[in-house]
Amino acid sequence: MARAGVTHPSEPVGDPKPSGARGHVNLRHWPGLGGWYSPEKPSSMVRLRDRLAFYVVALPEVGAVPERLGLGSWRQAIGAIVFGAGIFYDDSLSESDPDAITTLQAWCDSHPLDTPLGPIRRTALSLTQFNVGEFHRMAYVGRRAVVSADLGRTLGLLADWWTPAQRGEFRGGWSLGLRGWGVVAQHGDRRRWSTSYGHPKLYVQATGVHGTRAAFGWPRPNPEGKRRGVWVPAGQDRLVSYRGYFLDVIGAAFAFDAVDSSDLDDHLRMWDLSPVGAPYAVPVGTEGIESVDRLVGSIHRLALEVDREAARWG
Repeated sequence: MARAGVTHPSEPVGDPKPSGARGHVNLRHWPGLGGWYSPEKPSSMVRLRDRLAFYVVALPEVGAVPERLGLGSWRQAIGAIVFGAGIFYDDSLSESDPDAITTLQAWCDSHPLDTPLGPIRRTALSLTQFNVGEFHRMAYVGRRAVVSADLGRTLGLLADWWTPAQRGEFRGGWSLGLRGWGVVAQHGDRRRWSTSYGHPKLYVQATGVHGTRAAFGWPRPNPEGKRRGVWVPAGQDRLVSYRGYFLDVIGAAFAFDAVDSSDLDDHLRMWDLSPVGAPYAVPVGTEGIESVDRLVGSIHRLALEVDREAARWG
């Protein structure tokens, strides 16, 4: 289809366009609903390689019905330089299989992370500890970019509560209550999620073919109505609630490589990266740890490749 100032090769060429005439096109399957324009100042674009990012992935436990968290892995990095990493597991593991926790901690002790600050120990945390500690500190308070593959599933496994979003921009998506950020409360004949003071809900919605978007909601104020949570400047002495910065590498890679697949390995091959053989679920043990650790590493590498390609277009 021809757009303003752009002629399709199969169409007859009409009168020459005036000198300096321009046009724009929307790329097929490009994320977003509105028109796309290149930024006025490409040099001002914030590159993923230049900012602190929080890479996280979670997989369910093999054979768990209903589905629940098996193991997850995270790393904090700026560009290719990693500053911290660890794994997390479901809280119920401490009662159902204490020996498994010993195995996870032993793996972390025997696999120190080489960083610019020297070798550091990876952490092994329960899901509550991870959400209240690392995820809250990095993704929310620290305003890191949160990067994952199959972002909606990962965030869903971090949650204790999920319900269809009924209104606002995420209508048709999901409203999540992260474990440790609130409690499930009984209100009359129905149950609802009650967030802790200063903590928001998390909203997730599928967009396009393989895209996912997510955002933090409004944080709950304290009983006196005082502002809590994270707020950012919005011009003219205004503050708005921090919504977060989330990136699903599957959707981002698809925009450039046109590989119509939700399988991470299919995209890794297109970017000349080694496939990781990402499983659907993992056992809680050494095999599972190594799977999620390889997976988060591949997400990190793919994100940097997409970032490099995006810079060429930006």
